[in-house]
Amino acid sequence: MDELPAATLWLHAACFGLVTFVVSGLIQAGLPRMLPALFAEEHWKSWKEIVLLLLVLLCISAGNYGLMFWLYPQTNMYRGFGQVLLMTVQVGIFPVVAVVFFKQMLLYRRYAAAALAVNQTLEAPTAAPDIVPANVPVAAIELVGDGQKDRLTLPLAGLLWIASADNYVRVHFRLGGQVRSQLLRASLKSIEQQVAPYPQLFRCHRMYLVNLELVSAVSGNAQGLRLHIEGAEESVPVSRSLTQPIRERLAHLSHSPQQA
Repeated sequence: MDELPAATLWLHAACFGLVTFVVSGLIQAGLPRMLPALFAEEHWKSWKEIVLLLLVLLCISAGNYGLMFWLYPQTNMYRGFGQVLLMTVQVGIFPVVAVVFFKQMLLYRRYAAAALAVNQTLEAPTAAPDIVPANVPVAAIELVGDGQKDRLTLPLAGLLWIASADNYVRVHFRLGGQVRSQLLRASLKSIEQQVAPYPQLFRCHRMYLVNLELVSAVSGNAQGLRLHIEGAEESVPVSRSLTQPIRERLAHLSHSPQQA
């Protein structure tokens, strides 16, 4: 390899860079599409990101070693492969952990600050607690499932949140001072269309729709914001991409006067 012309060495270096780019792109873009449940935002943890990055490093080392064996066939195949893998782990483990740590710290600070700002908005004095669209009945809301007989009618003020559950949605509501839930055969998209006239009912996540008027507090960590409903043990996640819309919606609802 030392006897190769400089131009050839530069070409080989470009090939190694291309393999690195392709392997990294395929894994980081392809795996989330192939395994969406594993990469779901609400279940994504720091250790998963570390494992993913180590997998990327190992696959890059394997790809580059394959290229190296093709370019320089005199290489001892098995011994060289073990050395490349060991070197990749030794060199890559500390940068990987450092990158994940700093990324998580930045995310935590960002969403903790966002949660603090939202909580200050929620605690501020308001003119009226409710937002009522004009010409829309507010005493009760009816949710209709796929079957005509699959219906659920409940007070709008008692509707807490709705979560997607495969081919159903689970409606969480307060009745008689207790938090209860009921399954309804319908898609969350269908329910979202039904509650469109009510601005306080907002789809904050691909699997959740929440009544923003009943949010009593907001918390934030590296995974994003979570909405807390008074009297409910479970909290509702917010997609990272919807952080700003949630802040704006809550600020608008908490400062808007009740409409006739």
